[in-house]
Amino acid sequence: MESIAAKYLHRGEEICWTGQPESFPLLGKSTKLPVLLNWCATGVITALFLAYYFLALCRETCSPVFVGLVLAVAATIMYAPVKKQRNLKGARYYITNERAMVVTRDASYYCLDLKDLDHVRTIQDSEGAACLLLGSGLARKPEKGLDWRSQTVKPAVHTEGPWDYTESMIFFRVADLDGAMEALRCAAAS
Repeated sequence: MESIAAKYLHRGEEICWTGQPESFPLLGKSTKLPVLLNWCATGVITALFLAYYFLALCRETCSPVFVGLVLAVAATIMYAPVKKQRNLKGARYYITNERAMVVTRDASYYCLDLKDLDHVRTIQDSEGAACLLLGSGLARKPEKGLDWRSQTVKPAVHTEGPWDYTESMIFFRVADLDGAMEALRCAAAS
């Protein structure tokens, strides 16, 4: 991951701090019900759709390709929470002398220019773990229901400049909150 972050650094930019999220469960107290409901609803709707297909529409010949496609769509919907959780668990957070960056497990890259940083706040997620909120774009009651399914990056509205910049971001369940805050103070002082 360090080499991934290094490829995004500007000339003269140095990494001051790096961190990652603490471990968190897929089915935590705030996510268990919505994820299980998603899985159950997808399973029931898929079963009803396939039952209708076989009983009403498929009189003489049935298309295994169509059935496979329906099952693939259902599997994709059901896998989405697992993928999002794995992606966030594998994220790396960076604070450089110029920017805050998030590089996710799938190598998605988001950054926030520290000179544009208008808001820094520590908040707790729905299970009490510390999170670092950078920028005011997500400041509207972010702690209400904050969990790994929440939006952790708010893309900037681009009129000019790089497309990878964001308005705000959350370092979700950051393991070294004190180190991140110190790096932000040092970057602001330079």
